[in-house]
Amino acid sequence: MSTLKSNVHSTSRFVFDVTCNPHPRFGGVCQSIRERRGKKVDIRVPIYQDKNTNLTEATEDEPYPGFIYMDAMHFGMGQCCLQITYECQTLNHARYLHDMLVSFTGILSALAASGPVCKGQLSDNDFRWTVVEQAVDDRTDDEKDPSKPNHIYKSRYSAMNHYISNH
Repeated sequence: MSTLKSNVHSTSRFVFDVTCNPHPRFGGVCQSIRERRGKKVDIRVPIYQDKNTNLTEATEDEPYPGFIYMDAMHFGMGQCCLQITYECQTLNHARYLHDMLVSFTGILSALAASGPVCKGQLSDNDFRWTVVEQAVDDRTDDEKDPSKPNHIYKSRYSAMNHYISNH
């Protein structure tokens, strides 16, 4: 697989780095994720299966049969979303507010379930967060392996497991 020559940050073969936000932070984040992982981003989303879907043959653009393959942070972070930034007086107040907002995520996720198309193909996924999670996952192969001592359970953008306030 070849890489587009102008893609020094992502080394993607599907999207140009210039499609990323022009602020230097975004190119830097894209490159940092790739460098920390030791390889390109590897996003795999199940493809929607119907009678015409090829689930057995790998191609240069789709090396994983049954999945839509994407190789840059652009695919996840380029999807439409709403980001909320808030300021708090103390760390305890921030934790409390976080926990209060978490209860709305199920509702907001259902309202935002409108991202089934990836790289021009219909996926078997209507919730975009799994794509975002994979797009910014900077764990190394060892950190993803549960049998290794430095295993990290999940990506930093994964769903939360616990409430964090003292309430």
